[in-house]
Amino acid sequence: MEQRAIASIKEINAAIESGNPFEGRSTVREPEIWGRNCPDLETFNHRAIDRVWKEIDRVEQSGQRIRSMTALGESGMGKSHFIGRLRHRLRARGKGLFLYVNVQHFTNPNTIRSSLLYEIVNSLRYTGSSGVMQWQELAAFWVNRALFFTQSDSANLTPQKLVRKLTHRSLAQNQLWVNQVTEILFKAQPDIEHPDAIRATIWTLCNDLAPFARNWLARRKLAGWKLDELGLPDWSWENRESAAWEMTLQILQAIGDYSIAAICFDGFDADEPQETVRKKEQAIATCIDRLRESLRQKERRYGVVLLGAMTPTTWYDKLEPFWGKRRSLGASEPIELDTPDSETIGAIIARWLQDFYSERHLIPPTPVYPFDAIQLQALIRENLTLSEIIEWCEANFQPVEIDPLERVEQVFDRAVADDWSDVLEDDRAMAAALCFRFQCAIGQTIAGVEIEAVSDDITPKTFNCNYINFKILGREGNRSVSIGVAVMGSDRPQTVGATLKRLVQCDRLGLTRTCLIRSHGKPIPGHWKASRDLKAWLDRSQGKWIDADPKALAPLLALHSVYLHRDTHQLEGAQISDFVRQRREIAQNPLIAKILQAPAAAMSGVLSPDTTHSSKENTSGATQTAIGQNPFGTSFSPHPSSSQLHQ
Repeated sequence: MEQRAIASIKEINAAIESGNPFEGRSTVREPEIWGRNCPDLETFNHRAIDRVWKEIDRVEQSGQRIRSMTALGESGMGKSHFIGRLRHRLRARGKGLFLYVNVQHFTNPNTIRSSLLYEIVNSLRYTGSSGVMQWQELAAFWVNRALFFTQSDSANLTPQKLVRKLTHRSLAQNQLWVNQVTEILFKAQPDIEHPDAIRATIWTLCNDLAPFARNWLARRKLAGWKLDELGLPDWSWENRESAAWEMTLQILQAIGDYSIAAICFDGFDADEPQETVRKKEQAIATCIDRLRESLRQKERRYGVVLLGAMTPTTWYDKLEPFWGKRRSLGASEPIELDTPDSETIGAIIARWLQDFYSERHLIPPTPVYPFDAIQLQALIRENLTLSEIIEWCEANFQPVEIDPLERVEQVFDRAVADDWSDVLEDDRAMAAALCFRFQCAIGQTIAGVEIEAVSDDITPKTFNCNYINFKILGREGNRSVSIGVAVMGSDRPQTVGATLKRLVQCDRLGLTRTCLIRSHGKPIPGHWKASRDLKAWLDRSQGKWIDADPKALAPLLALHSVYLHRDTHQLEGAQISDFVRQRREIAQNPLIAKILQAPAAAMSGVLSPDTTHSSKENTSGATQTAIGQNPFGTSFSPHPSSSQLHQ
């Protein structure tokens, strides 16, 4: 069977030295929210995400103007990651515009409204579901609406096409085009309250002028000649907060005609002087409260979802008492974010490392390598936050030189977890695995037999014809013993008979006794000729029939596979041999002891009554293949020499 190639320690260590996937990632910053998000685990906070998504669906489908909610989580437990996950889900599904408001940027309680406007304008410059700026998505909507009023066939232009169109035109051509579009739009919709905001939005389709249009929308100062190019008025610098508030509502109103909007407030839990925090929190709370009430009163096609993320202390002790019954960020009960347990932490770390290793086309020994599950469980017991655990991973993501036996164990554990059902039908593969296990036991005493040698050279070969696969040479008390082993699962009477003939006439092969490895679920019918040989063989205590137990054979098959692929895993024969002595299910494998034990003079019901099978003997010839041929398809010696094992 195909073996999954685990990367070598050298390759893994080189990858670890090349970069640290946890570096600077203990805190989710704004670039991660907008850009490449942290690796995600679908099951983590899935109920909270689903609840937010239901509110978004409700706003979209029922026509409700506004829904608001609060997500609660302790510091360092993934609140910003939760918001980033929502942003990426919105973008992936092409469902709404996303606005991120980091209230830590609200440094002055007296300019909260200007800060809110800037956060909204800045949010819309990031890429949306169409692959262009969210501003450009919104602009394309208004352009297509104008073209619709002209009954133009091209009333469904994509944002990308419009951006390309304006990029390859001169300033004069673009000015004429913007004037024509806005004139058509304003004539058809004279009730538009914010014509200059719409005009500035359309200018964002022109990449070289988009920064100036955004600055104007954020009420930033522009040179007079640039205002002339854009056809926009200069701002009055009186009542700046009032004007900023009005522009915020105009932008959200323009969005509401195009799509739903999710406005997420983050960063409530800043570490600042208490008096500063108190004033700022009250100013922010007042601003959010007013925003909610203003949006509730506005007529729009699509609604808005407000989401705040904060600690339970901030919510219950500060904001909820301030809002009282209004609960501007909590019309419904707060959403409790998950507190990750050790299993979740392990899955999150494994997800991060999966991305890291897959980018380098490597398969690590374990999903959380170079860490282990015990280390991660210990971190949970210390009550570390998710952020602190990521910091620990960053500090401890280092090359690890592991004990050679641990390396063998890692490879073996992966091998034994594979499906061996097909190989358990292959007599040659099972015989090779058993022979290899006995090779590893040379010099040991098991079940009263001191193993001295193992060989598949059974003579005379013309008589054996590979029916007996290998022999074990040793001493049992004061006498020498030679035990022949035949693995045979065939249902063909002739093959069964030929094998039993060699088992019965073991003295012709220089064997003291013999052993048949065959499933007890494959009895030998009493009407077969072979059943007489079987009875005579067992009655004379020359051998015994041992059940081919899959549970006992699978670890031996896995071990042999590890040996065959030792070069791939950079393992040595001596390391594998040492591992065999220490691994319980191999060192104390019951099948090995049963083969060596002296046979009992009883059949124990392994014969079937004549009535069980009525089929006639199959007289077709049977072919046995020497155990020295590779069950995996290429030439090899399945029985390592003593020098190979100890290299």
